[in-house]
Amino acid sequence: MGAPLKIALLELCGFHDECLYSQIRFIKEQGEHSLHLFATNRIRERVQHFQGLDDTYFFPNEKLSLSQLLWLRKRLISEGFHKVIINSASGKNVRNFLLL
Repeated sequence: MGAPLKIALLELCGFHDECLYSQIRFIKEQGEHSLHLFATNRIRERVQHFQGLDDTYFFPNEKLSLSQLLWLRKRLISEGFHKVIINSASGKNVRNFLLL
């Protein structure tokens, strides 16, 4: 196993949170990685009990504004994340984020 990584797990469409738990467990079993979840508030109640997350941030609304997406991009870069995993690759939030 390599050096610990700082990993961001994104769930920007508010669905498919059922996949997050297995991803968190798999990543944590691979090493002492730092795992941070960025998601819409829609899934907060369903994921807040998940163990293995080092930090969570929930956007208050489902449709993310350009300023919110830019904030996310800036944070991922400035805090030195090694990997970004997009849980659900559907919806306008993901498309707009990837176009930045």
